[in-house]
Amino acid sequence: MRERDLLKRQSQNEAITAALSERGLDGLTLDLVVALIGLASHATYTRWIEASDGQDVALLANDVLAELRTTTTNLCAGAVDA
Repeated sequence: MRERDLLKRQSQNEAITAALSERGLDGLTLDLVVALIGLASHATYTRWIEASDGQDVALLANDVLAELRTTTTNLCAGAVDA
């Protein structure tokens, strides 16, 4: 089951990479955006599966994106202060 999940995630990442490449993203920016999309997608799906109260997947996705935004903002602020 893990292997199937990894293959599905790899396929999704390849599709996202191709779509973003067509829009002009490349290099490290492309890699970062694809990684963040993959992380957000996986975290949202995991939380949705684990939710016992049938939470709306869109609300879970908003929560995950807010956490990622806060984390990256804090990391950038720390890098500037260092």
